Amino acid sequence: MRHRRLLGFGLLAGAVVLAVGVCLLWPGPSAISQENFEKIQVGMVLTEVEAIMGQKANVEETGNWISNAPAKPGETTHVWASPSDGLILVVSQNDRVAFKRFSPAAEMTIMQRIGIWLTIR
Repeated sequence: MRHRRLLGFGLLAGAVVLAVGVCLLWPGPSAISQENFEKIQVGMVLTEVEAIMGQKANVEETGNWISNAPAKPGETTHVWASPSDGLILVVSQNDRVAFKRFSPAAEMTIMQRIGIWLTIR
């Protein structure tokens, strides 16, 4: 009888710990959305974009990932990405938005999603 009670208590405590852990680790709403993309305007300062997105970009690289043209001085590509939500690319020149692109996850191939997952890890 005592063992059953102890086992029941242990299972209950384990379930509570698991539920709390899931709640704490569950990701909140993503900033990668059409709505946030539309808030980003050409000419906007990069710190304003970071405020809209709620964080710095997952990836920042010198150059322009969007066009095949050679990178201009001071040009940087900033990427906010999530395999489940898509990605927002912002090309800045001297810390101001010069170009932007949104790719929702629904329009991405599984290989693109895997690439994003590998990049942001």
